[in-house]
Amino acid sequence: MIKKKDTNSNIFSNLSFCVWNVGGLISKKFDKTLDPLFIQEIVKYEVILLTETHLGHNTSVNIDGYIYYPVCRPQSTNARFYGGLGILIKNDIRNGIKILQNTSKDYQWLKFDKFYFNLKKDLFLCLAYIIPSNSYYASQSEDDILESIEKDIATKFNNQGHIILCGDLNARTGSEPDFIQDDSSDDHIPLYNNYNCDIIQQIRCSNDCKVDSRGKQLLDLCISSKLRIVNGRLWGDSSGKFTCIKPTGSNVVDYVVMSEDLLNTTLYFQVSDFISTLSDCHCKLSFGILASYSVERQDLNQNETIFPGKYIWSTKAGQKLCDALTQADAKYNIKNFLDKSFENTSEGIENAVNTCHEIIVL
Repeated sequence: MIKKKDTNSNIFSNLSFCVWNVGGLISKKFDKTLDPLFIQEIVKYEVILLTETHLGHNTSVNIDGYIYYPVCRPQSTNARFYGGLGILIKNDIRNGIKILQNTSKDYQWLKFDKFYFNLKKDLFLCLAYIIPSNSYYASQSEDDILESIEKDIATKFNNQGHIILCGDLNARTGSEPDFIQDDSSDDHIPLYNNYNCDIIQQIRCSNDCKVDSRGKQLLDLCISSKLRIVNGRLWGDSSGKFTCIKPTGSNVVDYVVMSEDLLNTTLYFQVSDFISTLSDCHCKLSFGILASYSVERQDLNQNETIFPGKYIWSTKAGQKLCDALTQADAKYNIKNFLDKSFENTSEGIENAVNTCHEIIVL
């Protein structure tokens, strides 16, 4: 992983991500958040994007230096949680990232502020876990998750900034083109004035030769939204490594897909070796993009914190506050605060104040 820091200041010059289907994060038998190897594998990154956490809102996830946002499915009839997303953001940069209103239990949008990270455009990232098309849950669901994501891109985000779609999409695309081949301006062919030709004409590599129906759907999304699959295309994964390793056969189902314009500012993309103790069958994906941002609180005493600035109350502020408190992440943190016991000591009161403060500054 590349990580550059200006030695004369606290300015960092890239933003690193990891994407990983962990096949369960915490259970009665294990807690990966206490596994030194797991921690070593994830704390290299500013943004950690986990799928299939198998957790509900009643389970706390604590990784030192990170704030945790869960997206949980309802508990099943057998009292288990399936699917689930976990987003961990370094405390130092959380003010530059907004968790957008959730509309699905299978994907979550985040917004990275262009001014905070010195990007050309705002960055909208979607973390998704799309269940296999042959699963029971898929047969019971009326929603097509990939279709819903495509609708979000087309109607909300494509005109506002760059897009990254990542996660376990359970789609197999082989090395089929994710762009319009030989797409170029031609004086003999009339084009709309706002039509932009596909710049990327480089065929990706992939160790997985199969293309399935969802893979075709993903390729169509890429073409219609001018997104490009990063797997098998950039330095670090020139061969298109398998991302899912099974005794019955390996494949590529975990992806990072991004706006065509973003590829030029993406520093690397890597598929890590499979670690059987940390996931049931999936490899960790990681990538970095050019960004420039300063680490907050670096010059503060460890006991000092930054309290939010002053706010001017208005007639609309009450409703905005209510809306903010009904967001899933706020409700989750409030519930944790109410359920937690604090000792009636100066240290216990300090912990209670700090926990409440964490909710206020979200």
